[in-house]
Amino acid sequence: MRVLFARVASGLLLTLFALLLPIAPILLAVTTGKLSFVRRYPTTVRKSITHMRQLIVTEALTRFFSGRGHQPEADVAAIGGHCNRCGNCCLDRKCMFLEVDGENRVACGIFGTTLRALGNCGDYPGSQYEIDLYDCPTYYVIPISQLKSRTTRDRTAHPVDTETVFGESR
Repeated sequence: MRVLFARVASGLLLTLFALLLPIAPILLAVTTGKLSFVRRYPTTVRKSITHMRQLIVTEALTRFFSGRGHQPEADVAAIGGHCNRCGNCCLDRKCMFLEVDGENRVACGIFGTTLRALGNCGDYPGSQYEIDLYDCPTYYVIPISQLKSRTTRDRTAHPVDTETVFGESR
C-alpha cells in the first residue's frame, strides 16, 4: 500500500511539474532567488525536462514518498565516507541544479535554499541501496556486526566515525 501511494504521489507531482514547465524558470527564480533561471530560459526548460526524466529513471520521488532508501537497514550502524563532489548522487549528474567548477567537481546550485530543504538530497546516502543506485565511490555502510565486534574488543565508547571504528581512513 505504501509503495502504491508513493507511485501515485510521484506520478501526480511529475504531472504537476510537466504542467508548470513553461513557467518553471520564473518559479525557480522566485523560490531560489537566482535570476539566472529566467535569463537562461531555454536552458532551464531543457534541464527541467532532463531532471524530470531522471526522477523517473531513478525512482527518486517514489523512494522519497515511500521512505525507501531513507529507512535504516537492519544491519547498518552508520554510513562512513565523505562526499568527493563527483555528482553521481545528483540524479547521475543530471540534476538541473548541479553546478560544475573548472576542476570538474560539482556543487549544489540551490544549497541553503528552501527548495533544497524540501527534497531528499541532504539525506544522501541513507542506505546501501542508495550508495549502489548512484554508484557512489566514497560512501559505504558500517555494519552493526563490525561495530559491535570492534567496541567489544575496545570496551570504550567512541563516536561512530571511520577513524575510530576501523582505526584507519577508508
